[in-house]
Amino acid sequence: MTNPAPLEPVDRRSAAAESARSHAWFVRTLGLGALLLFLYAYAPSARIPFRIEQWDYYHFFATYPFDSTRLRDWLLMAFWTPFGDFRFLPLAYLWNFAAFSILGPGNFGLWTLALGLNVLNSLLLARWVSALRGYKGLDHGLVAAALFLLLPARHEVVIWTFFSYKLAHTALVLGALILIEAYVADRRRGPLAGAVALLFLSWMFYEASLPVALVIPVRLALSGQAFSCREKRWVLTSVLVPCLAYGALRLVAHLHVPAAFGLDNHIPWLAVSAWTFVESLWKWVLEGAVLGNSGLPIIPLYTAFQLGFRTVAEGAAAFFVPLTWGVLLSQLRWRPFPLKEVAYLACVAAAASILLLVGRTLTSGSELLARVSMYQHVPTLFLAATLGYVVDRSLEARRFAAPTLLLLVALLAVGSRQAVGTYMRAQAPLFEALARVERVVRERPDAKIYAGDVQLPFVPTWGISNAEHSYHAFRLLYGDRIVREKPGRQ
Repeated sequence: MTNPAPLEPVDRRSAAAESARSHAWFVRTLGLGALLLFLYAYAPSARIPFRIEQWDYYHFFATYPFDSTRLRDWLLMAFWTPFGDFRFLPLAYLWNFAAFSILGPGNFGLWTLALGLNVLNSLLLARWVSALRGYKGLDHGLVAAALFLLLPARHEVVIWTFFSYKLAHTALVLGALILIEAYVADRRRGPLAGAVALLFLSWMFYEASLPVALVIPVRLALSGQAFSCREKRWVLTSVLVPCLAYGALRLVAHLHVPAAFGLDNHIPWLAVSAWTFVESLWKWVLEGAVLGNSGLPIIPLYTAFQLGFRTVAEGAAAFFVPLTWGVLLSQLRWRPFPLKEVAYLACVAAAASILLLVGRTLTSGSELLARVSMYQHVPTLFLAATLGYVVDRSLEARRFAAPTLLLLVALLAVGSRQAVGTYMRAQAPLFEALARVERVVRERPDAKIYAGDVQLPFVPTWGISNAEHSYHAFRLLYGDRIVREKPGRQ
């Protein structure tokens, strides 16, 4: 009997490298496809003229005699609102002033800026998720990036261009989280200092990210590394100093800004119980972040203007999206489960959400967070990060899950496109009002147009009369052709 031929040696390193190349090719293709689908989904919103709330802000920006050499003018632009209330968001308001000054009242430039910021945030999210897994580059976070771009529940924050400052705020927070991972990896103090600096800037855009600083010690504790007492003191000092500096600046502004600029209105707090916060959180997470992203058409979203739009994936997508989610999750490799990493993601999500939950519940009750798409941005960001992290871990070992993932991404794009379409249909009265004015301007080139005759369809909620609100809007677009008084009135 002859001896069998010896087996050929297996080059495990070569096999691993080939698997990594194959994985990188797939996720890069997925990322590019998600980008194209994102542009497809949101293309209809390019023709939105403005969201209603923006007219009075932009009228003020256009008519105020701003002098860049006067500190008072900069402070005014950093705090003024049509509401007449004081909020410590100086960089947010300066951001909007700068965007209007550079891009003008036309919506297309502002819309392009908003979409660009969403793409930037998706890339930053990809880098963060990759860093959490110990990888350089973007590849191991591109699944998260694709989900973030296409999950339909956050469609409004993409196309509500006035709120691009929230997207800039998100970019700063993600940048800080990336630098925290760099510090954990090599213990150099520069990345940690950069992280707290970015967080400090983010607080000037939106105070909701204040508690994110507290997750830095949590990240160190979950990293599994030993830190000396000296390093721990450095970390705590790096966290506490900017927090104290922010508190001092906010106190000074609170004492001096309202009286200086007449921003004395206060949004009243509701009488709420502890159960109200539980109910608000439950609806926000379940109805918004989960069901709103599953494609189930069961979430009515109403704003104060009764626009009546919904986050939906209609028809076949309403059935196939949750089914595809279920198939994909059943195909993943769940053991060993990355408990520490998922716990950290949950901790960051909670830290980034808690102030938003408290503030919106106190001022609006338990319904607003779940019912207004704009407030799905934060939970959707971390939902995409968590799902992307878990899915990417399985793709190399469970390649048969790749077709399901591709189908899911395509269905989410359909859901996002339908959500945008529903939103556009709700905006039809605004488009019709603007079209009527456009026809008058075109057909009667010498006529003056009384703003009260072509009122905008949605009544403002902060004490500005509808005629005045319409005047602000149409004056921005058509200049001196629009008048406050009826032509011929004595």
